[in-house]
Amino acid sequence: MEGIFLGVRGLWAGSRNELTDAFSRAVGGGNVHVCTGGPEEISNLGLITGGAGSEVAKVAASGIDTFLSGEGPHWSYPLALELGVNLLLAGHYATETFGVKALSEAVAARFSVPWGFLDHPSGL
Repeated sequence: MEGIFLGVRGLWAGSRNELTDAFSRAVGGGNVHVCTGGPEEISNLGLITGGAGSEVAKVAASGIDTFLSGEGPHWSYPLALELGVNLLLAGHYATETFGVKALSEAVAARFSVPWGFLDHPSGL
């Protein structure tokens, strides 16, 4: 985006359903909206947290068959179907806070400092 590489890319050896379950667990058991535009058996996975669902065309052009994000505009769903990409959306807030919590926990353990997180989800 604007010359900056965002997100991560990797390999997944499993099914779309297994990935959906893992994604839901990672964000605290939240609901994952699934657009089943791509293959059931996933190989190339992309992840950008927050509101990057609108990047589905760029993701598809890069060879990714399954894209995880927080949210996207309505048109990202039919576009993912047309482009043959699985699109999994777990909520903007949920996808941006689980990493912050994990990092806080790791820093606290390493430096023996207390930590806390003021959880205030918007429901979006």
